[in-house]
Amino acid sequence: MQELNGDIWSDKSLDVICILTNGTIKSNGENIMGGGIALEAAIRMPYLPKHYGSMIKSYGLHLQAAAVYNNNGKQQTILAFPTKYHISFNADTKLIMQSFAELQTFCNIFPMYKVGLPRPGSGLGGLEWDKVKDILQYMWDDKQEYRLVIYNYANK
Repeated sequence: MQELNGDIWSDKSLDVICILTNGTIKSNGENIMGGGIALEAAIRMPYLPKHYGSMIKSYGLHLQAAAVYNNNGKQQTILAFPTKYHISFNADTKLIMQSFAELQTFCNIFPMYKVGLPRPGSGLGGLEWDKVKDILQYMWDDKQEYRLVIYNYANK
């Protein structure tokens, strides 16, 4: 697990970009992607809020392959990484742990992929990064051969 400061969208070495999401669905079926990396994903892929909203309705709040993004010729898988049950709540450490465990399972299946993950739960999530980082480091198996890069997106 590596940490970098920077813009996750500009890293073409990534095969996967995780977007931090919530479980709130509007009456029109769209997931609320109103801030942070979720908003940036929705701007890049305008169909994503409706598509991800239907995925939440069908499968619940889990790590999900939500889209494929063409980043100037580089195809990158977009994984929705739930951190909040509702847009108005702070991020939930148990949900972050669930999403992170599911991400590890994904990485075990696709060990050749390089995965970018913004700091889950910090920033708009309202949690202290150091506390979340301790949990993730405890869960992470450094012996696994896939690569995970945690981005400090606030310092882009």
